[in-house]
Amino acid sequence: MKILLVPLTVAAVGLIVATAAAQPVTPPQRPLTPQTLPPPLSRPADPIERARERATQPLPSAPAPAVPSERWVPERRVYLPQPGGVVIVPGHFERRISDQIVVVPTLPAYSLAGQRTVIIPGGERLSPELRQSP
Repeated sequence: MKILLVPLTVAAVGLIVATAAAQPVTPPQRPLTPQTLPPPLSRPADPIERARERATQPLPSAPAPAVPSERWVPERRVYLPQPGGVVIVPGHFERRISDQIVVVPTLPAYSLAGQRTVIIPGGERLSPELRQSP
């Protein structure tokens, strides 16, 4: 028995490889159903990956801030038609009733020279931006 060796050229090898590559091998197609799907990966989640997911998830939105019931009104100068003219009304807190109405405490107002004190009675008034009197 004789073995015959045939020298192959590079072109012949390329032709054999190209012919084999031209025919793709495809597995038979099965319909996708829950029974035919591959099982999910059962590997436990990486702790670092879980921490990264928690850190990058969106935060729940905060509720709108409540409207403050009291508000600080700084010291200001006010003109009074009574003798003495301009007085200094000290800073104080005012309690809000509505957007335009506030409750003002009884306030001592001082003349500019500090010689005279005028008591301004407390009660409901317009908010400081809307009124011109103490």
